[in-house]
Amino acid sequence: MAVRVRVAAIVMEGDRVLLVSTKRGAPGYLVPPGGGLEADETIPGAIAREVAEEAGLAVEAGALLAYRELWHGAKRTLELYLAARLLPGQEQAPPTEGRTIAWVPCQELGQVPHFPEQLADLCELARQPDSGAVYLGRVVI
Repeated sequence: MAVRVRVAAIVMEGDRVLLVSTKRGAPGYLVPPGGGLEADETIPGAIAREVAEEAGLAVEAGALLAYRELWHGAKRTLELYLAARLLPGQEQAPPTEGRTIAWVPCQELGQVPHFPEQLADLCELARQPDSGAVYLGRVVI
């Protein structure tokens, strides 16, 4: 059985986290920028590519914060959440995927439809990336 790898970036600016509108799932939800790892790229490379495509920003991947297993029938996805920092001296480019971009204060996440449900915990982990990765569990879809 092949396992798909998906990465997502937790990009913090002060007490705000970068989120983008989702193309799948419930309309109106905000998610960390991310997507599938391509066959020829590294995990940090995938983080940089996904944030550039979805938010028009250049980032550098940091520590692994958390991981989760997604089970959809016979399909399996390993989802990796990594801290990422904005590279200095850049202007935001237009995202190539037409998503809405939002910087949401972490303390206001309860007022915004978002995924994953542990996003506030991921914000806290991003502030302390040396704490080690957290297993977010198995989700059966």
